[in-house]
Amino acid sequence: MAKIYLHNVDVTEDVKNSVLLLMENLKKELSPYDGEIWVIPNVDTHIATGLHDIDLLLIGYINDYIIDEICGLKSISFESFCTTIEIKSHSAKGVFRQGTSLYVRYGSEEKNVTQQSDAQKFTLMKMFRDILQLRTPFITNLIWLTGIKYDDFRDTIGLTNSNIITADVTIDNLFSSIGRQVSLKDHGFVDAFKGWSADEIASVASIFCAKSEGADSLTLRRLNLLQKETFLLSDIESNKDPIIVLSGHAGTGKTIMLLQAAQNLCNKGKKCLFLTYNNALISDLKRTMSFIPGAISELKLESVHSFMLSYLYRFGLWNDSNDLATDFIPEMIIFNRIKSNYDVLNQEYEYVFVDEAQDWEKPIPEVLKYIFRKAQLVIADGIDQFMRSSDQTDWGEPIVPPLNLCLRQRRNLTIFVKTFASKLGVSWNIIPNNHILGGRVIITEVYGPELHAKLLEDGKEYGCTPYDLMLLASNSLIEDGRFKHAKTYQSYKIPFYDGIDKKNRTRIYNEENAERRECRIYTYESCRGLEAWTTVCLRFDELFTHPHPHDYSEIEYPLARKYMLTLWTLIPLTRAIDTLVIVVRKDSDISKLLKEIANENPDFVTYK
Repeated sequence: MAKIYLHNVDVTEDVKNSVLLLMENLKKELSPYDGEIWVIPNVDTHIATGLHDIDLLLIGYINDYIIDEICGLKSISFESFCTTIEIKSHSAKGVFRQGTSLYVRYGSEEKNVTQQSDAQKFTLMKMFRDILQLRTPFITNLIWLTGIKYDDFRDTIGLTNSNIITADVTIDNLFSSIGRQVSLKDHGFVDAFKGWSADEIASVASIFCAKSEGADSLTLRRLNLLQKETFLLSDIESNKDPIIVLSGHAGTGKTIMLLQAAQNLCNKGKKCLFLTYNNALISDLKRTMSFIPGAISELKLESVHSFMLSYLYRFGLWNDSNDLATDFIPEMIIFNRIKSNYDVLNQEYEYVFVDEAQDWEKPIPEVLKYIFRKAQLVIADGIDQFMRSSDQTDWGEPIVPPLNLCLRQRRNLTIFVKTFASKLGVSWNIIPNNHILGGRVIITEVYGPELHAKLLEDGKEYGCTPYDLMLLASNSLIEDGRFKHAKTYQSYKIPFYDGIDKKNRTRIYNEENAERRECRIYTYESCRGLEAWTTVCLRFDELFTHPHPHDYSEIEYPLARKYMLTLWTLIPLTRAIDTLVIVVRKDSDISKLLKEIANENPDFVTYK
């Protein structure tokens, strides 16, 4: 029995009804046959200016489906197909023919539908050839007039035996229209994916399904990709080394892999602790955990500072419980006191997972190794993501080669970051993900309420809430320990969680209590490890004129310092999943560079 999949029906009501009817007919007519068919509306291509997105994409394979006659030929067999469909809901009065082309009217304006349909076909060909770098199937293209029945179309417009189908299309009509575009005399069958296996067809269909996914479904897809493309998480159990290191670039899935492994172990009754370096990250981690199948609440998530301090208080090694509400006690004091009183501390954990551990300063690594020497440490080591120090913490050799396939950002964003880094002399060794296509970059000199509202509205289309929009602020936007323009934002009626405010930094932002009505604002220094559907980098060019608190002054050579500063600026650029907004000053060196990138990539980068 053929399996028919419908992906994302977020379309206008008339188109939705037509697509659902097509689905019903496909299931009815093809139920006796084996195969799989994907019906994918609104495929967002994002390839080149002037080329059209695809209204409806049909991809599939079926066994032994035969049309009695096409173009005078008998018994034509259908084996696989890849078809773009341009949809128009006009009535007969709004459609007319000019030569061999079909036109529709929009008020006083006329659109060449035949040209639009051809553009969709060639766009898809370009995606296979240039973006996915796969052998291109034989792509056919149809025009579907969902507001006209066949008899009315034939009588008023007169185009028959063409690639046009109407509102009352049957499945035989659909496949006959596809078959007319194939050289049947030479082949006698239709096999668009000739030489492809069923799994290969399903894989490429999943790529196009991913194009229209929202924030939550994209998170699920990333989890699935991790399970398919990386080492088995259960390998951690069989590894007897005291320290297991997983390394990779920003957005390659290190944190999610650690969470999955920790949850797997918790489900088996193991006691696990997950440490990271600030409370903002814990909020994101809790949200990600909600997508992990079978996740339970036994996994303890804490910042390394608060965890160690609570231990000291618990065992009488620290007197003032008020200190637990701050993360500004010198870490050297905390860790030295823990190390000197190790025998008092009970060993409660079998596995300790440490996220963002690449630049932890002494004595943190030594203390963790010492107090958890009876447990197994699992380390996420981010390549070239230095926040606290310019020195790489030595945790040992990674268990597998460094991860370099991007699993956070849509493909276009990864290309943008690689281009930006390259123009500044840095080779950013990360691979754009062909399974997560799309993404856009907006460069602007002004960020105001109109753009903010537009970003929120755009996010709603993908199931996002204000929580999924994150703003990053430079040091010049901090005043009295808070976001400088808080009152201005409030006057614009922009609700936000001020992650810059010290009072807020000492608690974990609870997205459920806030009902996700607030966007988040953090400093650039606090953003490592965080992610958002939309990320806004405020005064981004100041990262070069007012750089990282660690100014790399110990690095003697100017080129080496520039290299480290560039790596630092890549951290905020790799936080966005779908939309990256960069706010810069007019005519700054960085704004000129970004304008150059926008001119080179006008399909997904805009400079306003």
